[in-house]
Amino acid sequence: MRTTLGVAIIVVAGVAVLVLLARWRRTSGRGALALLAVLGAAIGAGALLLQDDPGAADWAVTLAVLAAATPLHFRFMLGPPGAAR
Repeated sequence: MRTTLGVAIIVVAGVAVLVLLARWRRTSGRGALALLAVLGAAIGAGALLLQDDPGAADWAVTLAVLAAATPLHFRFMLGPPGAAR
């Protein structure tokens, strides 16, 4: 059950990231970055569900780091969301 749920979360969040990537120049800045934070944390949660026995620290660190790093990574690699300046 946990494996199926973890894979499902990773796939759904991954597809949502790809959709956001395709619409990067047509999205609002704050909304896109907030959505990326949620999707990054979701992918991390899905990965932790695939592990046998993740501890509380694993959950805290994974979710916090991915929620912070995913929007920064997109911003650095693709530039700011919204119309090109």
